[in-house]
Amino acid sequence: MPTASSPIHRRVLLQFAGAQRNSRGKRHRPGLELSTRNITGHGPFDDVVVLYKTDDAAVEQVAHELVEDIQRERPRSRSKPLALGVGSTWKDPSRRSEAQKPIRQFLESFLRQFGSRLATTEFFVSTVTGTPAQWTQLLDGLEQEGATTSLIRQRKEGHFEFLRIHPMEGVAQRQPPEQQLRLLGTSPFAWNVLLTGPTGVGKSHAAKGLHATWTKNLARPGAFQRINCAGIPADLLEAELFGHRKGSFTGAITDRDGLFRSADRGTVFLDEVGELPLALQAKLLTAIELQNEKGRWVRRIRPVGGEEEFGADVRLVLGTHRNLWAEASAGRFRVDLLGRISTHVVALPSLTQVRHRILGTYLDRLEQMERYVAHQADGPVSFVLHREALDAVQDFALSAESQWTWNYRDVEQSAERLALLAWSHRRGKAKRVGIGMDIVTKEIHFLQERWSSMRGNEEREKGTWADLEEAMRAGGVDSLSELERWETRWLLQARRATRNQADAWRWIQERNLLPFHGGREKGNPTDSFRKRWDRYAKYWKEALNPTPRQALPSSIKED
Repeated sequence: MPTASSPIHRRVLLQFAGAQRNSRGKRHRPGLELSTRNITGHGPFDDVVVLYKTDDAAVEQVAHELVEDIQRERPRSRSKPLALGVGSTWKDPSRRSEAQKPIRQFLESFLRQFGSRLATTEFFVSTVTGTPAQWTQLLDGLEQEGATTSLIRQRKEGHFEFLRIHPMEGVAQRQPPEQQLRLLGTSPFAWNVLLTGPTGVGKSHAAKGLHATWTKNLARPGAFQRINCAGIPADLLEAELFGHRKGSFTGAITDRDGLFRSADRGTVFLDEVGELPLALQAKLLTAIELQNEKGRWVRRIRPVGGEEEFGADVRLVLGTHRNLWAEASAGRFRVDLLGRISTHVVALPSLTQVRHRILGTYLDRLEQMERYVAHQADGPVSFVLHREALDAVQDFALSAESQWTWNYRDVEQSAERLALLAWSHRRGKAKRVGIGMDIVTKEIHFLQERWSSMRGNEEREKGTWADLEEAMRAGGVDSLSELERWETRWLLQARRATRNQADAWRWIQERNLLPFHGGREKGNPTDSFRKRWDRYAKYWKEALNPTPRQALPSSIKED
């Protein structure tokens, strides 16, 4: 499959038929300029494909006229430009949901002719003509095929801007994540799939997509069962997964099948599998093993409090934001379990790595918001980004200053706020709700301020425990008792060894390092850690004006 280092021998321009008005109000066709100029630095494009909607005679005529003009301007070209239809199934080309099917059908037939040449071909998708719904779907489709793709935008008349998009490579098969998911969706062997990536990159969405394709392609009509391993206490998680027998523990008043048995011939999604306690990881080992029983591959499940094992024909999808290989090296995740679940690993990229998808996510979310408000408006409603506002959203999405801390959740929440403000400005019973530049500008400022404040909080939190460490080294905690210095040492070590305060508190509890405070405390682990931490605030503040450096007392020296 193509990678960033693949040699490119052929460059193909894909554009939609259409025309614009220039600054003087005259009609011009930027697609003609783009097709005939030396844009890429390697001469004109090798091939030019003009796409048009097949059931629109006027657009079809424009497409063929454009092809004739391109042929006239570049008679010595190796290849001739083509005018190809993209189907007549859509009613509104400006909507992503309508554009998805015809674009997909076009790509399946068009890319078939490339065959082995796909790895050495770069596709340039023009956003100069056509609607955002059309060219964003075209980009998505090319990425799913693993093609090397670039985006072309027109900044002003006669000036074009390139955005090179190289497909993200997966961890195991070195294929783009979208293509890996598509191949796994048709595979009879994908029993365990591990989805990795930061929070908000769509692991749950990808798991549901795998289940849907398995149901369709492999005739697996079972249910999709999801569980958040970080949101259920460890002593109840086993019963949730494997079921339990009546009377096996307090509150078990009836028998229960559990997720594995209730999802027979379906899919179980274990979200945040990296948060599983070590004891439960050991019990999950046997559930992952596959056994052939009369031609069916099943997993053997034993309910809590039961003696009999049951077979469950389920596919397992696991998600985590952690690096499980690093967790295994640190002893926080079982190596043998990682070996069983890492057969198929799909690394989903953060949104800052695939900024070209942001605008399409905005459009998809706005369509969902239209369905939410349709019942209040007594009919269909459309949210429409004005052209200037659309360009502003795209420019901000592609800029390095946009951080997208929560990835797709940030985009979806932003689109909801745009829809909310536009709906509040709706006049009467208008069915077309415009989103103008004023609304988009306010939203961009809001995102910038929120990301800035979040970054400041992270720096302050890190500075707090860094100051304590400096105070200890400077002798600023000599007034603490021996017992308090011992506790301070473990609080500091826990905070350095983990990612946040909740994990730090669990780190301490697992090692039973604070037994003199009455054992394990109940409640929010973040609050528990913060209460301990705040006790020493006056001591670590001395680090701002530390006393002359002294040797650490023997009780708190680093190991």
